[in-house]
Amino acid sequence: MHRHARALTPAEPARPGGPRVACDVEGTSRVVVLPEAFGRFLAAAPPGAPGLDPHGAPAYLASSVAGCSDAEGGEPRVTVVRPAPGAVVRAEGGPAGTDVVEVVAETRGLPAGTPLEVVLDGKVVARMEGTYAALVPVSLGDHDLEVRPGDPRSPGRLGRAAIRVR
Repeated sequence: MHRHARALTPAEPARPGGPRVACDVEGTSRVVVLPEAFGRFLAAAPPGAPGLDPHGAPAYLASSVAGCSDAEGGEPRVTVVRPAPGAVVRAEGGPAGTDVVEVVAETRGLPAGTPLEVVLDGKVVARMEGTYAALVPVSLGDHDLEVRPGDPRSPGRLGRAAIRVR
């Protein structure tokens, strides 16, 4: 998996046997980080496994690069907290288009305050800044809900939930 990275400062120690880089969502270079299952393969390759990535990014075990292991937070991501995936939301029975669902999200590994977008059935319907909560208009039926960083260049996984409004 490709991750943003930056060079370690002289004051920052590298992991034992690891490169002098750290995963950083604001980093300007990229590295490929792989799970432990690739340990023997990478151990047999020269440092950075040149030629593995078609774009020339060096490849390392995630556990050998500062800031890249799951114990340090893992991949940047957005999580939909509410409504829960698969939730059935009860419509209030008002005029069409007046029902709303509260969408609450949280982030991990993204800079604090990263603006988010709420996408319902492929269309941006709300923006979240600061507190990650928004009221989103819904209609009866099945819907695909996604919460993503407002900047499409942001790394990480998107928060998704399929919901039903009945």
